[in-house]
Amino acid sequence: MLWIPTKPRSESAARSTYPSEASFIRSAMSIPANIVEGREQTSEKEFARFLRYSIASASELEYHLIVGRDMKAIPDKSFNSLLETLEQVRKMLHGLVGRLEPQLRK
Repeated sequence: MLWIPTKPRSESAARSTYPSEASFIRSAMSIPANIVEGREQTSEKEFARFLRYSIASASELEYHLIVGRDMKAIPDKSFNSLLETLEQVRKMLHGLVGRLEPQLRK
């Protein structure tokens, strides 16, 4: 993955750049917030665009989780559970976008 070289190389560097709890919350809350905001748009095309924003927020959250695990701030058991849930959410979002795509081509 492209972002891997940008991860902090040392633990001391990581502590100064480690995402705060607010970063986790912000990216996690962006997922449902974008779904709700997208549903209020006037077209299915716009809804699909906001669903893609939710998928991007899920990717951002995954990155924060990986860094947290690597820094030993998140126990492996918690990380695995959170990542599994995140993957389920991401699959549902991709599935919904996939269902909208044929409608957008009409």
